[in-house]
Amino acid sequence: MLLELARDAGLDPKRKSATYGGEYCSPCPKCGGNDRFLIWPNKQKKNVEGAYWCRGCNINGDSIQFCKDILGLEYNEAFKRCGVESKPSHFPKNRYNIPEKSPLASPEWQAKMKELSGMSHRLILKRVDILERLEKRGLPKEAVTSYELGYLSAKVIYDRKDLGLRPTQEGKETIWIPKGITIPTLESGKILRLKVRRDEWHPNDKIPKYIEVSGGLKGLNLIGSRTKPHIIVVESELDAFAVHWALKGQVLVIAVGSNTKHPDSKTHALVKACERLVIVCDNDDPGKAMGGKWERLYPKARVISVPVGKDIGEAFEQGFDVAGFLWECLKPIS
Repeated sequence: MLLELARDAGLDPKRKSATYGGEYCSPCPKCGGNDRFLIWPNKQKKNVEGAYWCRGCNINGDSIQFCKDILGLEYNEAFKRCGVESKPSHFPKNRYNIPEKSPLASPEWQAKMKELSGMSHRLILKRVDILERLEKRGLPKEAVTSYELGYLSAKVIYDRKDLGLRPTQEGKETIWIPKGITIPTLESGKILRLKVRRDEWHPNDKIPKYIEVSGGLKGLNLIGSRTKPHIIVVESELDAFAVHWALKGQVLVIAVGSNTKHPDSKTHALVKACERLVIVCDNDDPGKAMGGKWERLYPKARVISVPVGKDIGEAFEQGFDVAGFLWECLKPIS
C-alpha cells in the first residue's frame, strides 16, 4: 500500500534491505536528497500497515499520515485510501494540516547567499546563450534583470558553520550548490531562499532538477503583489516568473516547487481570500496528482494544463499564446 502511495506522489522507491520485511529508499518529497527518505511498507503501525521517515528533515508517520502530508488528502479521504475506517477522534481542528510559517534564515546565510546571488546575476547578463534559452521559455533579458535571476558556471561548496547552520543528522558539514540558473526569493532587500535549476539534470537523474539551498526560508515562492485578486499556481519557479511577466504582474503567481508540497499558512490565507484560483499542472502523472491535491484543498480552484507542450515553458517555446490562454482561464465560468 505505502509503495503504491509513494509512486502516486511521484517517487520511485528502491529496495535497500530486508528490515521490517523490506526497506525502500528514495529522495525526500519535502527536502530532496538521494536516498534519505526511508519506507517500510510492511511495518505494522497503530491504525495501518506502512511507515516512513526522512533522515534529513525528519518527517515521519504511517501510510495515513503519508496520504495527508504528501498526497494532500483530508483525514477521511486518507483513511479511506488506506482501507481503514475513520473515527471522530482522528480528526484534528486543522483539517488540511497546513504547515506553519518557518523562521527566517540566519544572518550569515543571508549574507553569503546575497553575495552569491549578486555574483551569479552579474554573470548571467554576460551569457548570451543562457539569456537566449530563457527568452524562448518566456523570460526575456528584462525579466531576468527584474527578478535578479543568475547563473553559476561551476558548483559551489560552503561549510555549514559559515552559514550559521549545524551539521545534518547524517553528519554532513558542507552544503553543495550545483552549476545552473539561480533563482532567489527576495523581499524588502533580503534574500529569503535560493534555488538552482541544475544545468546537468537529465530525465533519469536521481538528483532533483531544482535544488533548494539548505538554511533558507521554507514554504512556497510567492511572486508579485499579495493584494491581487487572482492567483495562479504552477510547479516550477522559472515557469512562475514567466507567467508573472507575461501577465504584466496583474496576478499573484505561486511556485509550488514540487508537486508534493503543501501550501504553508501564509499561502493558505491568500488562497482562501482570493477571487479566482487557477492551478496550471504539467502534462504528466505527477502534474495531475498536484492538480488533484489542490482541487481537494480548495474546491474553488480551476485545474488546467497548457494544450501544447509538457509545461508552460515548452508552451512558450512552441509559440503558444500563454498569456491569452491564462486570461481566458481566469474568467468566471458561465
